Amino acid sequence: MNYYYENEMFKLEGISTEHTISDIDIYIGKGILKNTSSYIKKRNMGKRCLIVADGNTYLAAGKALAENFAHDGFAADVCLLRDRGEERIEADELSVGQVMMSLEPEPDFLIACGSGVINDITRFVSYTAKKPFVSVGTAASMDGYTSVTAPMIFNGKKVHRHGNAPKILVLDTEILKNAPKELTMAGFGDVYGKFIAKADWLLSNITTGEEVDGQALGLITQALEKLTRNVEEICSATDEGLKRLLKD
Repeated sequence: MNYYYENEMFKLEGISTEHTISDIDIYIGKGILKNTSSYIKKRNMGKRCLIVADGNTYLAAGKALAENFAHDGFAADVCLLRDRGEERIEADELSVGQVMMSLEPEPDFLIACGSGVINDITRFVSYTAKKPFVSVGTAASMDGYTSVTAPMIFNGKKVHRHGNAPKILVLDTEILKNAPKELTMAGFGDVYGKFIAKADWLLSNITTGEEVDGQALGLITQALEKLTRNVEEICSATDEGLKRLLKD
């Protein structure tokens, strides 16, 4: 992964040749949404895209994204996921079908404009339709932006399906800090839950002999220590706090 923060590039450190990581360009910074088209041009992903959003994320970032794309010579269609009244949008057959039906005219790539559910829907459709996708985050609410697994709902049951990792991840801290505070706290909890995962892994090693990958465990521990040192910054949703939460 390549990270870019306020025009500064840094690579993910500490990964040996025994591990693989996805080829993703990750941009984190203040006011960088307007640069998304230039990031896409660097990857030669094409000129036609489908933006997947809901009513809230379209207002938070999707509308500005579509306008910037039009200005920069991109053709951007929008799939606005259906509002179900009091029910929230789910990563289920209805949402997937809506995005699949929106793949005409055929886009060169998809854009997930949102956080957890919207990214899961888009990564699944990206994998199924064999189209790359770009993720534009609107909340620091989860730790799965770069995942290749899509938690979905099928026939009313939770399942996991193959998905694509985004080719590009854009995290504009100006947009993220305006998200409801409970979403940022959910993201903190998502990462902090790795304490339990770490304990489970060590207990499994003791009780069943499951092998513990020291390098992976070290990266988890390092990330948790950094989060612990930056709790106040994260709670206040400062640029530095959001950067720490997102990067680690």
